[in-house]
Amino acid sequence: MVIITDVTYPFSSAPQALEALGKVPEIPDFLKIHGPYTTSEKGVGIRNIAVWEFPEGRFKDAADAITKRFLTFMMVPGYSWDMNPFYEENESTKLME
Repeated sequence: MVIITDVTYPFSSAPQALEALGKVPEIPDFLKIHGPYTTSEKGVGIRNIAVWEFPEGRFKDAADAITKRFLTFMMVPGYSWDMNPFYEENESTKLME
């Protein structure tokens, strides 16, 4: 299982986002992040995606740690984010048994 996060904020909020970035909590040892990967999106501004890997059975811990990091950005104007879990094929088929 992984969590994929999708973050957006307007270009005008980049200075506040960079300031908040310096205040985010450390990533716990059990979490491995791929990214963030950044692009610009017409009509939106800056968009970042990241893939977060964690051991089986640590979903709540992972979701809590990621949420705590993103709450640091609450005061950035126009900042929004999604956090979506994705199952590996063997995990999802176990749910259907």
